[in-house]
Formats: sequence, C-alpha cells, structure tokens
Amino acid sequence: MAEDEVIMNEYGMRKRIQQVIEPLILSGTLTLEKEKKQARLKITGTRPNLNYYLFTGPLADYQCFYDHDIIFNGLGIIPTHCQKRCWKVVINCKSAIQAHRLYEILRDENIMGKAGCDPRPYTYGYWRGFCYNYTADDALDKRDYLREIIPDELNSVDPHPDRKRREVGVEDIFVKRACTEYELLKPSDQWVVNPEDVAFEQMLSEYVDRESEDYRQTSWMEKQCFREWVEHAYAIADPTWQDLVRCIYSVGPDIPVNLYPQSVRYERD
Repeated sequence: MAEDEVIMNEYGMRKRIQQVIEPLILSGTLTLEKEKKQARLKITGTRPNLNYYLFTGPLADYQCFYDHDIIFNGLGIIPTHCQKRCWKVVINCKSAIQAHRLYEILRDENIMGKAGCDPRPYTYGYWRGFCYNYTADDALDKRDYLREIIPDELNSVDPHPDRKRREVGVEDIFVKRACTEYELLKPSDQWVVNPEDVAFEQMLSEYVDRESEDYRQTSWMEKQCFREWVEHAYAIADPTWQDLVRCIYSVGPDIPVNLYPQSVRYERD
C-alpha cells in the first residue's frame, strides 16, 4: 500500500472513531481526565444495564460498555476481547421471585455474574442470570455445577406451591459465547478476528481508557434495581411481584392487589 493510501486509511479510521465517541462525550458518558502526559476519555456515565441486573462475585476485567456499546454498536466490530475471553452460563428463570433467589445463590457462592430482568425484545423470557467465564471449559464446568445446585434451590422458592400458575424451577441452563447481539449479526461459531478490526480497537484505545469502566453498585443502585424488578414484574402480570416486595422490603403479607391505582370500571345501570 502506498504511503498516501496508508495516511488516508488512518484518517478515515480516526474520523470514524471520533464520530462514534463524540455523542458519548456530549451525553456525559465519556469525560476527559488528564493523567500524566496523556489525556484519554474515561467511562463515567451510568449504563442502563446497571438498572436491571445485580452483579455478584469478584469484579471481572470485562468492560462491557466499552466493548459492546462503543466497539460493537459504534464500529460494527465483534470485539476481540469478547471473542477470546467471554463465555457465559445462562440461567433462565420463570418468575421474578426466582430471579431474586438466583441472585442470592450467585452472591452466596461468590460467583462472578449477575441476575435480574432482561427487557430485550429478542430474548425469550424475562428473568435470567449470567455467570461469566474466560474459557469454554470453565463455562461448561460452571454449568454442570449450577445444574446440581440451582434446580432444587429454586424449586423451593415459591411460597404458593398450590397455585399452578406459579410455576417454579429453572427453564434452562446452558453455555453461550459473549453477547446475544453479536450472535444476531453472525453465529458465534463463525466469528473471526481480523487485522483491520484489531487496528480499529488499538486506535480506539488511544482515545478511551478501557480500564476506567466500573460496575460496582452502591446500595442506592441496588434499591433502584430492585424497584425496577418489581415494576417490570407487575407490568408483565408476573404474579410473584408481591412475593418479591415481601422479600426485598421485609414487609408483612398484606400487600395491595395492585401496585398502582386502577381505572374505574363502568357497567350499565
């Protein structure tokens, strides 16, 4: 490649990256903080993911906003880091109260993961958890372990076993690779890491500090997440929303039938 072609190619790559990060700067998601002689953008804004899931176990070196929202959503690249080091055990639950119990299990087992509600329209079911692993073998081992401990645990959750509509138990526990959105673009067994994508990622790292992302949740953020669970459960007519309120807020059995005032209904006189 001629020198002028190299220059123009790099110019085009940098222009594309700047077009991606500019709206994130304007929204406050990325902010500029100077460190030593180099100034790079830090990820400081709140990610929507933190409102739906509670995280458990040790903090991983995953930077999901950086990889998913900047590299994938912005540049259309399936991130190298995700392809090589992200294998998830997925636990699909059937109700809000089960998702809460799953969160407690993952927390007590100190498993690196998260549990909560998944409002994405292209995923089947609403309540689930994820356990993060760096290799496929680790993920399969974790899946086998969770299959042993989770079903009995969650089957004992339901406070109303006589009500058939309150089904209990885990629907499915399986291993997947990285994010679902990547699979929508291309099946994960067809992913490849190509040099052009790596060059984009390396160039992006000159602008944004990948390590600045923080997924720690304060007690206020946890309460906010629980509130989201209750409201989503109520909105989709999940009858365990009342049980979720009892578990989270330690209240008595007298929970209103409805979370919000209902419309007055009219009939003929």
